[in-house]
Amino acid sequence: MAASVLVAPPAAHADNTTIAKDVLRTGWDNQEPGLTPSTVVGANFGQLFKTPVQGQVYAQPLVVGSTVVTATEDNWVYGLDAVTGAVKWSRSLGAPWPAATTGCADLTPNIGSTSTGVYDASSGYTYISTKTNDGPDANHPNWYLHAVNLTTGAEKPGWPIKIAGTPANDPDHPFNAKDVNNRPGLLLMNGVVYLAFGGHCDYGTYVGWVAGVNVSTGVTNLWSDEVGVSNKLAGIWHAGGGIMSDGNGRMFVATGNGATPPNSPGMPPPKQLSQSVIRLGVDANGVISSKDFFSPSNAAVLDQNDQDFGSGGPVGLPDQYFGTASVPHLMVQGGKDGRVFLLNRDNLGGKAQGANGGDNVVQQLGPYHGFWSRPAVYGGEGGYIYMLQSTSQLLAFKYAATGDGKPALSLAGNSAESFGYTSGSPIVTSDGTTPGSAVVWLIGADGPAGNGGRLCAYRGVPVNKQMQQLRCFTLGYVSKFSSPASSNGRVYAGTRDGFVYGFGQPTTSSLAAPQLDLGNVALGANGTGTVTATATRTITISAVNTAAPFTATPPTLPVTLSAGQTISVPIKFTPTVPGPASGLLNFTVTDGANTGTVATTLVGNGIKPGFTANTPVVDFGDRPVGSSKVLTASFTNTGTANETVTATTSPAAPFSVTGLPATGTVLAPGQTIAVGVSYVPTTSGPHTGSLSISGANGVATVQLKGQGVTGGAELTIDPGELDFGTVPVGTSVTKTLTVANAGNLGLTITKAAPPTLPFVVDTPLPESQAIGPDDELAIQVKFTPTQAGTFTGQYLISSDDGHGAHSIPVRGTATVTGAPVPSIVGGSWVLNGSASMDGTALQLTPNAGDKVGTAIYSNPLPSANLTASFTAQIGGGSGADGLAFALLDASRSIGLKSVGGGGGGMGVQNLPGVYVSLDTWQGANDPSANFIGIATTGNAAGLQYLATATNIPNLRTGTHAIVVSTATGKLTVSIDGTQVLASTVALPASTLLAFGGGTGGAYDRHAVSNVAVTSGGTGIPAPGTGWRYNGSAYPNGDEAILTAAQNNLAGSAFYSTPVNTNGLKASFTMTMGGGSGGDGMSFALLDPATSAGGVGTAGSGVGVNGLSGVAVTFRTYQGSGVASGNWIGIATTKPGAADFTYVATNTQLTDMRTGDHQVQIEVVGLTVIVKLDGVQVLSGRVPALQATALVGLTGGTGGVNDVHAASNVQITSGAALTPLAAPPAANWKANGSTVVNGGTVRLTGPVAMQAGTAIYTTPINPARLNASFTIRIGDGQGGADGMTFMLVDPAAGTSSSLGAAGGGLGFAGIPGVAVCFVTYPQGSQASNNFIGIATTGGGAMGVNFIATATAGVPNLRAGTHNVQVRAGGGGDLVVTIDGTTVLDTLVTLPSTVLPGFSGGTGGWYDTHEASNINIQY
Repeated sequence: MAASVLVAPPAAHADNTTIAKDVLRTGWDNQEPGLTPSTVVGANFGQLFKTPVQGQVYAQPLVVGSTVVTATEDNWVYGLDAVTGAVKWSRSLGAPWPAATTGCADLTPNIGSTSTGVYDASSGYTYISTKTNDGPDANHPNWYLHAVNLTTGAEKPGWPIKIAGTPANDPDHPFNAKDVNNRPGLLLMNGVVYLAFGGHCDYGTYVGWVAGVNVSTGVTNLWSDEVGVSNKLAGIWHAGGGIMSDGNGRMFVATGNGATPPNSPGMPPPKQLSQSVIRLGVDANGVISSKDFFSPSNAAVLDQNDQDFGSGGPVGLPDQYFGTASVPHLMVQGGKDGRVFLLNRDNLGGKAQGANGGDNVVQQLGPYHGFWSRPAVYGGEGGYIYMLQSTSQLLAFKYAATGDGKPALSLAGNSAESFGYTSGSPIVTSDGTTPGSAVVWLIGADGPAGNGGRLCAYRGVPVNKQMQQLRCFTLGYVSKFSSPASSNGRVYAGTRDGFVYGFGQPTTSSLAAPQLDLGNVALGANGTGTVTATATRTITISAVNTAAPFTATPPTLPVTLSAGQTISVPIKFTPTVPGPASGLLNFTVTDGANTGTVATTLVGNGIKPGFTANTPVVDFGDRPVGSSKVLTASFTNTGTANETVTATTSPAAPFSVTGLPATGTVLAPGQTIAVGVSYVPTTSGPHTGSLSISGANGVATVQLKGQGVTGGAELTIDPGELDFGTVPVGTSVTKTLTVANAGNLGLTITKAAPPTLPFVVDTPLPESQAIGPDDELAIQVKFTPTQAGTFTGQYLISSDDGHGAHSIPVRGTATVTGAPVPSIVGGSWVLNGSASMDGTALQLTPNAGDKVGTAIYSNPLPSANLTASFTAQIGGGSGADGLAFALLDASRSIGLKSVGGGGGGMGVQNLPGVYVSLDTWQGANDPSANFIGIATTGNAAGLQYLATATNIPNLRTGTHAIVVSTATGKLTVSIDGTQVLASTVALPASTLLAFGGGTGGAYDRHAVSNVAVTSGGTGIPAPGTGWRYNGSAYPNGDEAILTAAQNNLAGSAFYSTPVNTNGLKASFTMTMGGGSGGDGMSFALLDPATSAGGVGTAGSGVGVNGLSGVAVTFRTYQGSGVASGNWIGIATTKPGAADFTYVATNTQLTDMRTGDHQVQIEVVGLTVIVKLDGVQVLSGRVPALQATALVGLTGGTGGVNDVHAASNVQITSGAALTPLAAPPAANWKANGSTVVNGGTVRLTGPVAMQAGTAIYTTPINPARLNASFTIRIGDGQGGADGMTFMLVDPAAGTSSSLGAAGGGLGFAGIPGVAVCFVTYPQGSQASNNFIGIATTGGGAMGVNFIATATAGVPNLRAGTHNVQVRAGGGGDLVVTIDGTTVLDTLVTLPSTVLPGFSGGTGGWYDTHEASNINIQY
């Protein structure tokens, strides 16, 4: 029984609140008078903004009023200003899930919010789904539905709602969050938000689930499309689409491969529903159930070939523009096999219920090249459907009825351009149904990586069978199958490289010109009219033109108009073919300093009495014998009076037709009739035929042709597995898969899922790729590990050859070549009091009064056969008191934090042991004010000397070499090579070595350097090397105590030698407790260029804040804006900062003050990963992290306290980087204007029209690139154009490559990637001082900018600037200038590169130089 469903047209407002504009998913925005063809081609129309966001944007932006809502794969959601792109608000919705967990590289590296959300105008909330990595580990993620306030971004109280439970129709198989992704857009219906799920590359165990969440109660209902099985796939994919609805309680979804449904009527549906369109219903209790279905009769073959019927989403056709009295409610579905199905929404057709076991559908067309996207709809001008073929053209289908009154689609035209795999779903904008106002928009890409991204606009109605492209706008790297959004005269698009773009008119057009309709004109005749355009401000018009079949006769030009004045242009329309025609009348307008084009639309209709064949030839191409293809021929009455069918002719086999009109059928003027044509060759060879319709004004004939072929296709893949063996971390190995067709017929790739990281496929095999007989493709697979371990994956490839999927195992083992850091308790100098490191010198006191400091070595040593040498330096002040080298008695209770008496006590007085003092103040028991003595602990009067020597150099002048030895059985002391003391002294058998220094009312700086100590022939590290303990920190047995349970302490222990961070691993047992609770501790990675270690601030600074670097903080007291007393964070810190800057935090933890906890920290590129007690709790990218760091542990207490300690500390550095020989080394090649002078590379002088490059001759792996250099730009006139640091692709470029001058920066034309330093505006980049990351090709100057930055960029033409370019480890490049990170951009790099520099000048010029070049990889 047909449902009484009245479907409204697209919303009568410009807001875009759901995927594809409306719940029918038409993609049609019919309230856009500001997005007509004439507007889009105008000079005033272009990019309004490009706003960076955190994460890839797969979800279509939503537009509500003045706010654009965008969600990302990093689980960030933004509210942007719809006009400027400014960020109104943003918030994180939780940690994204790492795609590597499941091994699917379909969407990497993170999966967060993929589906397009939905806005609820009744509540003001936008509902957004996220996959969140908040379970005990990455194998246990969760799905949530969030409710985000449109105005503030705040979460609705009591939300988010976790998606969980079991389907009502399959209670034995609960929802599995790990193995599914929510790709289809959300549907809001009757107060319930519906979500649909597919899988990840068909990996894991999943089915197609639909979940409904009641927004008032939070109650969730689930439905499964594969009842009784848990791993039979049937995912709901809907690329670029969403769950479709045509009325209350009715939903439609389409599924992919899985358990093939049985042959059966549509009502009731079976339990297994792969390869189907399904109508769902919802009862009063919210329970979801299937009501009807359609599955192609060859669904089993589709399942075998992985030709998902649901690769594109279903679209309902608005009833007032489409449908007949007998079939008023239509929908369209296309899939990977390229067929188009026109279905009856009230009776979908079941499976194999048509004649001879075929399909019971309204119409079936094709196969075409395959659809991985949702159609779009335009209801005007007779009705059109737009479908993008994968790796092929955009198709436009015209709606009509057949001769027997059935709805039908016929191919009306196609684009001349082809679009690569992963290009997206189209949308349509129009001014209602006004003829000539429709524009089709789509996001195109060149291939799977999303490169060559562009937003293209086409006329909505084909002209002479062709979709006319109006213009395209560059987008950089775009997301798979993404769809733009339109609203209020603007178009929005999100991208894979983390940007949201807005396009439109920033101002009112300078010339208002209405559309001109020249009406019906007979072929060969002329129709005339006049366009009268009105100036809105003072302008000058210098040219007016149009194109056939229109001609324009403008007045004498140029002409200047003031606001309100007009220009009239007579127009003539001379049609040469029947049917609608449209064109543009272009005005070249100078508006102030800008000259551009303003246009208006011209339309007309060519008249030819009688019937006209819309497609004179229907070509079926090559078809295997026994297969079928169905296309449509259509005929239109192109006259102005009714035309009656007087006769028809049908073709002979192997062609057949349906829907020919009966004799006597009357077609009104402009009416089209469609005829279905089938081609089923039974023999090989060419076949021809024709069909015709006759009337009073003649015969219209369509010629038919096709080629029958025999044989088959056979997909082969060699080798059958890829084993990379053992590869060091940080390096890369490449192997090749050869994908071939061994048959004699062509095949199409239907599934190509590459392995995930650390396996990398720079140029993946595209789905929908056609491979001809005996053709082959080489696919390069790289193993690029960033951490140690054994890794496995698979490359899953299917085709339509009928032989099923090929799963190619991929494996490799990575080994760490980094070195372990010595034990933190293996012997260290503990600095106390005023002692600190000053470069390589141990400073015991500064040049100030009343200071006392010690440095004590933590491990006891035997005193026999001990020799110590050091350089002493005393001076700079008023002269007092001295320094001492001490052999403390290890058998006595001497704490490593001990400090003895100051002044004449020289920091060692009252510490039990024997001392060698260098004394510069004459106390009561001293022989002079310049002597060396051997002493023991003294009384209040000072040290008790056993022996002294005064015949020594002036200790306060210069430096002095001191040697202390017990090797002879005596304690001997030498200064500057002369022995001055030898005394028999009772030494402690076991000693703690120490240095001490003290000042009183008089003072000096006391320091020692070049310390070398051997005990029994074994050396120990000098102060400042190995581990340094600072502040309250000290080693205690097998643990490092950072603070005691006392208030206001700060302590640290840092390893003094920088270690490589990429690949670094650290683990330790953390203990925090025993006090009143505060503040915390950290694992720190300090920047060795700006920090020498030391200790940071106490309290909430946890001993590290104020130093320069990165810290993982473990905090047990509220602070830094986090309302928790038990949390972990990843932060940056810098000198002078009042607080940390956190990049990630987590409060959902076990109590860290209870018991011991195991901490593991790993660095992958710029990402820091933290595990607590074996569970990953935090992960964050830190662009400020340097390639090397001083590693350490810190702790701090404030008004509350705890013991903070670490034990079992194990740290392994990342693999060492390989340095590259810098210019002027012979393996650098200078080209063009480049001159190398010493270590300076001058790319151009201050001379016009120069281009120069300097390129390294040997390819390197850029996976761990770390390059630093100094740039200088200046000396010239005006400043132009700029210079680059290049990574040249050696597969297409050489060390002799030289790019274009001027805006080409010496780089344009060289294949690869460049970091550009630009001092002259570049096309859309209006700044004359910016840094960008670019590829060659495209762009105004042959340089295609992926990302640019002006914020934080100093004046590039002033002085010199220090630059660092690093590979971030996540497929990104990080660019820092003068210490400020300005770019962190996802970019596809070749597997190997030739590093180099380029520069270019144009009419204006500068010197462009690079020096201090240091490149490591």
